[in-house]
Amino acid sequence: MATYRTGLQFDNKTAMAIVWGSITFSDDDFQLTGIPSFFTSPEVDTQDDYTTVSGPMSVAPGTWIDEPIEIYRSRGYVPIKIVLKFTDGHQIAFDDLQRRAYDNVEDPLPVQVTQQEGPGVTDRMSVAYWTRHDLPQYEWGMVTYIVRDETLTNWMSSLDQTKLISAITIPGTHDSGTWTVTGNAQCQTHDVRQQLDMGIRFIDVRVQLPWLDPSPFNPPDDPQDLPIYHGSADMGLLFRKDILLPCKSFLAQNPTETVIMMVSRNFMIGEAGFEKLTHTAAAREAYFVKRMGVLLDDPIVRQESTIPMVGNATKSIVLITRYKGGPGIILQSGQPDDGYGTVTENGIIYQIQDVYGYGFPDGINDPKRREKVNKKWSFVDMFLNSALAAGNAKQIDAWWINFTSASGPPVIMDPVDFAKGVGGQSGVNERTYNYLFSNPKGYYGTVLMDFPEFPEAGDLIMRLINSNN
Repeated sequence: MATYRTGLQFDNKTAMAIVWGSITFSDDDFQLTGIPSFFTSPEVDTQDDYTTVSGPMSVAPGTWIDEPIEIYRSRGYVPIKIVLKFTDGHQIAFDDLQRRAYDNVEDPLPVQVTQQEGPGVTDRMSVAYWTRHDLPQYEWGMVTYIVRDETLTNWMSSLDQTKLISAITIPGTHDSGTWTVTGNAQCQTHDVRQQLDMGIRFIDVRVQLPWLDPSPFNPPDDPQDLPIYHGSADMGLLFRKDILLPCKSFLAQNPTETVIMMVSRNFMIGEAGFEKLTHTAAAREAYFVKRMGVLLDDPIVRQESTIPMVGNATKSIVLITRYKGGPGIILQSGQPDDGYGTVTENGIIYQIQDVYGYGFPDGINDPKRREKVNKKWSFVDMFLNSALAAGNAKQIDAWWINFTSASGPPVIMDPVDFAKGVGGQSGVNERTYNYLFSNPKGYYGTVLMDFPEFPEAGDLIMRLINSNN
């Protein structure tokens, strides 16, 4: 007879209470010897092979509760189903085939979320899992399930505050202001505030100078807001209103956090030809710099051109400008564009991977579409490995920035195709997720993603956050 030990563990960011929970063993060859003592009024039904526990059980923020459930079985795996229902209406269920505790106890098995019900559950809840073997009373170790609230609004508070922000792993979004459209221009599903609540801390913003301005620009009395674009697509958003102010609100409510904001000037197709008919390119460039200067003239926006330490950047926006003449940290050469390599500007070294266009196949069923995803992953994988090696060697002398995003004309392959995959093949997000499963700790730099809620709500972001040592 072998001993199986399974523990439930809760690490929540906000207070919650569990109304009831059930643990089901759908196997005839077992003996239940224990139930979680932290629930009240336990009820055991041996005929139907399950134990139901009632509450409610209140769980304060940050509480860890660890209780074993021992199952005796002669061979193989024990199928386990766990269901938890919370007082706010959320319900989550997950399945696992529990292995004997002494068989490869440090090699976790996957957990499959089978049911999620209730308001906002996909944004707030997920299931994670790893092995514990540090408790002496558990002779063979223990597998632990984690149910946690995924708002992740204060994860930076646990970091080494003396590290440069370039020396930590940061989850970010590419073309962060694209949640209002669909198709080839869309890279995100959630608005900026939702992204920050999900744990994103680096946002990438593209600002467009309108071709025809309604009135002369007279700073600082005329701080007209500027629109957010992706290529030629108008997002229907404004920089200050829809990007900057939500960041300010988030930081006011979460003063331990930092938002890194990279601002680029967007150029629409045909803009150069328009300039020849109206203003010179230099005049429009200077106009854009002045206008952005007014919009960015805010106490919460750091104007410094040096990379700060984590502890010195709290409750502020660390600004990176990718347009010439802008304030903040300088990344203004525009390189590499659709490529990768080393860039040095103003004494700061960057390692950037931003390969995004390949020349796409003609047919939607063309197998070469899958090859494009494989090619993109090869660049992402290369940079994950290189950043990890730099961190392990304690030689993080550059800011590693790794774009997992890709797209391009024609619109056969949208950004979502690269993120989620095509033709039954896994996308870049799932491959990044699996990579982090095999390499859970280490430095990966800033990873900028499209649709980071895939493959499971919050899990990819969580794995990047948890990689910080």
